Amino acid sequence: MKSVRKIQKITKAMKMVAASKMRSAQAATEKSRGMVKPLVRMLGDMPAASVDKNLTMPISTDKGLCGGINSTVSKYTCVLRKMNQAELEEEPRFWRAGHIRN
Repeated sequence: MKSVRKIQKITKAMKMVAASKMRSAQAATEKSRGMVKPLVRMLGDMPAASVDKNLTMPISTDKGLCGGINSTVSKYTCVLRKMNQAELEEEPRFWRAGHIRN
């Protein structure tokens, strides 16, 4: 019985730490939302514009435990590639920043 109570205390402490980290991550996300408008102004948001060349630059995270976010970025990138390949005669170009771990 003693060991069960100790495990319950440890689990409760871990939940509190996780909740605290989640609150700080949510606050950081809320603060970064104001960056979208300047980026759209700088890069443009014209999906219907006809262009000769197309460059896609997917941006993902390098933090641990973000596999879901990174896989979603990859899935959207593949969908964009297929869409652009159908519209353009040449192979769409992709640019990757950073390095990939093996």
